[in-house]
Order: sequence, then C-alpha cells, then structure tokens
Amino acid sequence: MGETGLITIRDAELNDIPVLKEMKRRLQEHMEENNKRLWGMSGQYIQNLDAFYQSKIGKGSSRLLLAYDSGKPGAPVGMALGRIIHNEEQVPNKSGRIDDVWVEPEHRRMGICEILVKELIEFFKKNRVFDLVLEYAIYNREAEETWRKMGFSPSIIISTARIDEVKI
Repeated sequence: MGETGLITIRDAELNDIPVLKEMKRRLQEHMEENNKRLWGMSGQYIQNLDAFYQSKIGKGSSRLLLAYDSGKPGAPVGMALGRIIHNEEQVPNKSGRIDDVWVEPEHRRMGICEILVKELIEFFKKNRVFDLVLEYAIYNREAEETWRKMGFSPSIIISTARIDEVKI
C-alpha cells in the first residue's frame, strides 16, 4: 500500500464491494459513451460482480486496489485490479492482466492511474510476472493515450457487427 502526495492507495476489502461495483458501472457507462458498438453488462453479469470481487480480495493471485484523495476524505476516487493468469495454451503461460481501472473524472490527470498501475506492477514483479495484458474500448481516447504513454500497444482487435450489417 502506498501514499503519494495526497493520494493514498489501499487494498480493497469485502466491505468495499458496493463501491467497487458502482465504479465498475461507471467505467462501463464511460466506455459505452465512447463506443456505441460496445456490448453492455447483462443483469446476470452485474449480479455476479459480488462473487467476482469477493474471489479477488485477499487472494495471492490478484490485487484489487482503491485510491483515495487524502485531501478530501470520503469515497474512493479510483480502482484497479491486477490478476495473475496461467494459461498453458499460450506463451508466455503466466501473465498479468490489468482490469477495471477507473479514476473519477474530477480526479483525472492527477497521476492516480499511474500510481495504481505502479502498485500493480510491484505486485506482478513480486510474483515473477513479466508480461502484461489489458483491454480498453476503441474510441476511448483517454484510455488510448494513457496506456500508450505507459508503454502498452495494441496487439489484437475484436470487431463486432449485427448480423444484418454483414455484407456478403
């Protein structure tokens, strides 16, 4: 856990699940606003978020973080999830996945995302994970710029179409 200036980072706890779910909802809403073709979260998916976040909190194979603005006590202003993924069908067969990175709009461009990712990088290094992957929605300019500046580059594109839009 770390503190940088007025930003404090801590590991999420079980009682944080409601706020994690709310930030995940805002993240999804933000992505859908930037890309109208993005598929939404189903009611079942939202219902399963409790169990999903429960399975990540306090586990050695993941780290779920919350960021707080120490100058403004109260609700967290950001979150990030790092997971160690084992997949024997690919090389590297052990990688780090960065998910659910969200910073509240009024707290962007303050370095909070970088602080969260730095904490995840330390977690991955400690666990001897050296290859990272993350996903972001195309047309989300903030995400594209942020991840590019941190050294991430696109390696795969997933395309969607409604069946009546396919031209064959």
